[in-house]
Amino acid sequence: MFEYILHNLSNNSNEKCKLIAIMDCDIIVNYGNITEEINLVKNDEIRWDNNVIILKNNMNHYKSTVSTEKLIITSKIDGLKKIQYITPKNEIVFCGGWYDM
Repeated sequence: MFEYILHNLSNNSNEKCKLIAIMDCDIIVNYGNITEEINLVKNDEIRWDNNVIILKNNMNHYKSTVSTEKLIITSKIDGLKKIQYITPKNEIVFCGGWYDM
């Protein structure tokens, strides 16, 4: 099993990261109080900014809040890559997602 850990993007940490799927994979997301099985396809993204946000098909899907200090994701294969998260310059939030200008 492979384990990936994310910290909340809204904290003051300079190390803002997200996970990106480098291949199709099934993952288990541990929110602290519940777990969820999710199928990711190549280029899907996971980030944690108050709620867990999964980008699938160019749409943000808001998932559960996390009850611990870190979000733990496990997978049977090494299909995720941790990369730096850079906040979009002109992000507009609307009902059902966001749009990058």
